[in-house]
Amino acid sequence: MQFLQKRVSNCKSMNGSALGELATLQMLGLAALLICSTFAVAEDFSEIIGPIDDAVTETVEEMPEPEGEPEEETIVAPCDPFSDPACREEVELDGGLRYLGRLVEGKPHGMGTMMYPDGDRFEGYFEHGLKMGQGKMTLASGHTFDGFWVRDRLNGTVTMVSPTGDRYQGSLGGNHQPQGQGRLVFASGDQYSGQFAMGKPQGQGVLVFGRTRGSNAGDRYEGPFDRGQRHGAGRYVFADGTIWQVNCQYDRCERSGMVGMFTGRGAPQQGAPADREQQMKRPYRPR
Repeated sequence: MQFLQKRVSNCKSMNGSALGELATLQMLGLAALLICSTFAVAEDFSEIIGPIDDAVTETVEEMPEPEGEPEEETIVAPCDPFSDPACREEVELDGGLRYLGRLVEGKPHGMGTMMYPDGDRFEGYFEHGLKMGQGKMTLASGHTFDGFWVRDRLNGTVTMVSPTGDRYQGSLGGNHQPQGQGRLVFASGDQYSGQFAMGKPQGQGVLVFGRTRGSNAGDRYEGPFDRGQRHGAGRYVFADGTIWQVNCQYDRCERSGMVGMFTGRGAPQQGAPADREQQMKRPYRPR
């Protein structure tokens, strides 16, 4: 009991500086303990992953800084053909029409392409909304008409091509049919040059049989036509130059005499082969 009282008395007699030194020693001891523990863990960890090479360093590549001011992206806004006469953009017009080209006062003007609701298509020149000048019309059926246009109408010589490959050059009448003087070349090789009416040979003309006509290939008929058929007095010229005068009734032709029967070389012919009669009588049907 006396021992305890003495120890307490000794503690009370310690001044503030002594107590502070004691606290400092306790903190230093704790820090030393932590450092020793850290080195011990580090040594154990180095045994697992191996020694650390201080020479190995990570290199980070720096991106070069851009020189000058960054370029701004140019944005091109679409033009308005209705307000800008120099603009060429596809627009929709009244009646379901679509037009690609220039507009002046809201109407096609200059070179352009007009697309119709039924599938027809025109490429050529316009003037104040009307087809005016050289242009080509392609119908939905496949027919094409190339020529000179005056106020929406074809004028003068026209080139017309059918879907089957028949090609006509000449004037046209109503409903885009051959009318007047023209030349028609069929895809089969047959050729007709002369007058037309309502799309068919009518009046004086020359018909030349093409390569697909067998023994008639190269023969030709010169004379009148009626509604696309040989009709009237004419002459039949064989490929070798022999000429027969014939009389035709709606494509049924009969020999009526001879006018200068000759070969292509000018030598006289002493009579025609028997099959020439049938060759000449064969009815003509466009192919």
